[in-house]
Amino acid sequence: MRYGLDTPFLRPAPLSSDTATALDTFVHALEGCEEVDGVRYDLVVVTEPTSPLREAGDIEATVTALLESDADSAVTVSQIDTKTHPDKVLRIESGRLRFYTEQGTTVTTRQALQPLYARNGLCYAFKRATLLEKRALITVNTASVITKRPVANIDEPLDLLWAEFLLERSCQPTAAAR
Repeated sequence: MRYGLDTPFLRPAPLSSDTATALDTFVHALEGCEEVDGVRYDLVVVTEPTSPLREAGDIEATVTALLESDADSAVTVSQIDTKTHPDKVLRIESGRLRFYTEQGTTVTTRQALQPLYARNGLCYAFKRATLLEKRALITVNTASVITKRPVANIDEPLDLLWAEFLLERSCQPTAAAR
């Protein structure tokens, strides 16, 4: 209430710890909102505060992907850098380097790598049953919404610097505008 916002309920301590899962917090929020509002929500949309560079189009695309498909959920993702692709990642075994995957031994160029994606936290959309009955965020029936611009998902101090860089860069006037 300090900033003029009403908070109808808070997460319990176990859901506010470093070991709390996103799934458990989403389920708690859905059940809490339904109880407070006296409404059954069929669709849940989540935007993570750790991904502050989302655009309205990210939310629209995610909700549209869920509504226009027969998916359980829709999630924004970004293609991972080929430098961290599992087929190029190494592990140490008995003091010797080994490829993390068997395919790593046959990769010759980065162009030969299968594109892989990671959740970027810009937006999630779920059907109620996905959260409450399937108890999942991503199922075999999850739609992807691919983000093709650089974004930041802030988990570490370096991620905050990356977000600041992207934000400053997006605010710079282009050469044509000068």
